[in-house]
Amino acid sequence: MIFAAIAWRNLWKRKRLTAILTLGIAAGVFSLLLYFAMLDGFLAMMVDTAVDTTLGHIQLHEKSYLAKKDVNALLPDSAALVRSLASLPNIAGVSPRVCAQGLASSARGSGSVAFCGMDPEKERRVTGLQGLLVKGEPLAPGDDEGIMIGRELAKKLRIDTGSKLVIMVRDAAGEMTGRAYRVRGLFTTVSSDFDKTAVFVSRRSACTLLGLPRDGAHEVAVRLTSPGLIDAAVAAVRATVHDPAIAVQPWGEIAPLLRQTIELSKSESAVILFIVFMAVGFGIVNAFFKEIFERIREFGVMAALGSRPTHIFQTLIWEAVLLGALGSALGALVSYGTVNLMLRNRLDYGVFSEGLRHIGLGSVQPLFITPEALVVSVSGVMLAVAVATALPAWRASRFKPAEALKHV
Repeated sequence: MIFAAIAWRNLWKRKRLTAILTLGIAAGVFSLLLYFAMLDGFLAMMVDTAVDTTLGHIQLHEKSYLAKKDVNALLPDSAALVRSLASLPNIAGVSPRVCAQGLASSARGSGSVAFCGMDPEKERRVTGLQGLLVKGEPLAPGDDEGIMIGRELAKKLRIDTGSKLVIMVRDAAGEMTGRAYRVRGLFTTVSSDFDKTAVFVSRRSACTLLGLPRDGAHEVAVRLTSPGLIDAAVAAVRATVHDPAIAVQPWGEIAPLLRQTIELSKSESAVILFIVFMAVGFGIVNAFFKEIFERIREFGVMAALGSRPTHIFQTLIWEAVLLGALGSALGALVSYGTVNLMLRNRLDYGVFSEGLRHIGLGSVQPLFITPEALVVSVSGVMLAVAVATALPAWRASRFKPAEALKHV
């Protein structure tokens, strides 16, 4: 540790240079942590939006259902399946659903819709849809006459709460059938496309309209107590469901485009990391080469007094490591203060909110600094500093005492 002590004293002999390098390293760490806070928050917002709207963390289907969307592809014994899933640990809610494509018609217009029958109480534990009502009231348990629709669809069909809406679907026998509902409530989500197409009725009413058994279900959506438990929960659900005809899929398999977008975003972050590390590295190399030529006589004295080249090399490496530690600590503190205190862990896009709705995102994005981001940023910058210092340190250790002492 003697070299670390010498390096520490050397840093404070040149306070101005130490301050400049520390601020440069801090700026690199700050940039990385702020970038990761925005990226992780944006990706989390994408997932949370999809999960909280209809997706859930896990879904179960009859294996052929997703490919064919066959009305008759029901989950076997859905009632028993829901009970067994609800008894598993880390399960916050389980909601069986009946789904179909249909046509919604009012006296003033019509449009294609995604028709969904659900149990209001069970659905409330899985998604937050019923909490997004902007007018009217949510479906009540046992209400087989009511329907919830998006406000965008209501505008398109020029209807309001209390209006009559006719839903036409193809039933289990392949025949077109329809039923009139009363609009109970209008919801608004972060996705305008979803609000233009999604309609919700009671599951019992949907089964009757489609000619299915009263407790039929095309899918079962599962919400977990924490998103981080999804792998363990999928394994537990698959161990519980022994029927090979039932497919158990996490949200990433149900929404592959969303999963691929997240994976691509994380891959692109590697480029940002490389650019920042290179910028920090080049700055350190230039500064250390300048410092070395200013300290040639010092290195000559050290060599003349018996210091080996490895001693000089280690001293300079320790100087770089200590600078990296100071800069990283400063950058981390400023990042934490900016994200948690100044921005309060959120970023409000304000005037861009309507544009974000068209891609299914909200206007307020969470910001958070994860332990993984902190480790990657700090260790990466520290490594870049150490590597960048290696060449100047090696060059300094090769000075011959006689030549170095003559240097002015």
